[in-house]
Amino acid sequence: MSDKHPRWQITFTKGLSFEDARKLSLPDTDLPGAIPLVLKDDFADIGKLAPGFVPAETTAVARYVFNMPESGKLIISAGADWWFHGFINGTPFGDTEANGNAAHPISALDQLYVVDVVKGENIITFHLRAGNSWHFGVKIMPLPGAWPQDYRIMKRLITKVLESSVRPVYPPTVFNISRDSADVTVEFSIPVLCGIRFAPAKGGEKITQWNTVYGQRDYQQINHFSLKGLQPDTEYVCEILRHDETTARETVEASVRFTTTPGSGQKHRLTVFSDVQFPTAKKHQIIKEFISNTPLAQADAIVALGDMASGFGNFTQAYFTDFTEILRAKNVLKPLYFVRGNHELWGEESGLYSRFFGRPYGAFTHGDILYIMLDTGEDQPRQMLPLNRTQKSEFKEYYAEQSAWLRELVNSPVCRNAKKRIVLAHTTPFEFNDRFMAKNISSMVKELFYGKNPLCRIDLWVAGHIHYPLRYDPTAGKLHGGKLKRPVALTGNDIRNVHFPVYVNDGPGGSISYASVLDIVTCEESITVRCFLPDGTCADESVIRSGKPFEVKSTMFEELWSR
Repeated sequence: MSDKHPRWQITFTKGLSFEDARKLSLPDTDLPGAIPLVLKDDFADIGKLAPGFVPAETTAVARYVFNMPESGKLIISAGADWWFHGFINGTPFGDTEANGNAAHPISALDQLYVVDVVKGENIITFHLRAGNSWHFGVKIMPLPGAWPQDYRIMKRLITKVLESSVRPVYPPTVFNISRDSADVTVEFSIPVLCGIRFAPAKGGEKITQWNTVYGQRDYQQINHFSLKGLQPDTEYVCEILRHDETTARETVEASVRFTTTPGSGQKHRLTVFSDVQFPTAKKHQIIKEFISNTPLAQADAIVALGDMASGFGNFTQAYFTDFTEILRAKNVLKPLYFVRGNHELWGEESGLYSRFFGRPYGAFTHGDILYIMLDTGEDQPRQMLPLNRTQKSEFKEYYAEQSAWLRELVNSPVCRNAKKRIVLAHTTPFEFNDRFMAKNISSMVKELFYGKNPLCRIDLWVAGHIHYPLRYDPTAGKLHGGKLKRPVALTGNDIRNVHFPVYVNDGPGGSISYASVLDIVTCEESITVRCFLPDGTCADESVIRSGKPFEVKSTMFEELWSR
């Protein structure tokens, strides 16, 4: 390896296959019919050495044997006119069979690989197939020392070293599945050129999308894809692709399956999380308790209704390590739906929410049920302090944008034809809860949802945020939640505006518990909501029927809150 012009051996044959070449990179093997191959400046015209050279037909095996003082890694870069397979000590490390060398003219730095070597003897072999001419170049470099000083080459080598260990940080996450659409997100260890290929599992057209910026594939670490034009009640297979510029190859890095929602029917079951902004150990404990002690595993889908992150910690950990990966480890593989809370707007990593999950509002259908996911934003007006919170908020135009989308949805056949309409929002529409947030919500929904004769009739509004469980029965005109720590009473605006059922999930610091989940079962005649504590206690069970008072099957709200 230290020779200025290292000596290789090469043999020309039509009989040696890829597998033969692999075996020739194992110890104690000889290269039959070998002749010396001298690489001058890491390059040789091997077509001049080949007896009876015929372009696109002649094949060869080149081999290099060298010793290493210690085990470790090396960089191998190579180029060939026009195809090759490379092996080290019997292990394949790369090939150009799919697309050829891609780069022209041929260079020893066209394809770069990081390989493992052992102490003592090591053997590199290349199985080569000729192009129109037949040039071959190869360069072997220690890692990390002795890199060339040329900045362009150094940058490519560093990139290649990083890409040798590139991987998805977590398995791909599929979320917001509807009958004709779904979203997929995946984070890589470094920025990559990422794409997705999807098709029905039972066969059909394969569609490929790449993350592009005005026609150019773009390096991104967090990759989010919106899949459109899907068929209802159909299983799809998605492959996460990575494009390697140095080899012009596309590799499948991960795969995931999901099933779109049905096109009709009103039977559906949701588990709703919210406000789980606890330290890691506590959060893990709570979620595991919910999985073990409540009907969560029987749910058709899981909703994260905001404030899943503390706002000051690691965002990726909050949503993946501390949530989706726990569900995956417990084999609770349910469709996921994400709604942004105000805590997701805090902290230095707040921008990651939209990079992972895209637009923070939307809608999905399950049969004849329409779920409307609203982003209710920040709970304080924009101000100078604290800097990590409200100073970044620019909500006036954003609420106008969301309002325009909502109006379009309400006027669409999807909404008009729905048999049930359920709003999933981080906070309640009540003014008593937070006048600032209530004003923002009103700016979006007042003409659509509010009043006795709204443009769009809502069957249930599900929320969290206030950190105690609460239900509002519009027919009886009553709030119920036991003895609250602070007085709660509907304002005049609440009485005038809110004529639909509201159910609120518990959160940390509340009087009843430190957390709860809601089990929401929708069918043609009713919506049943049960509030479960982490130990499996059902704190409340209520049945909601359109135009009738709640049927309270059982409740412990007052008993638990009076403690």
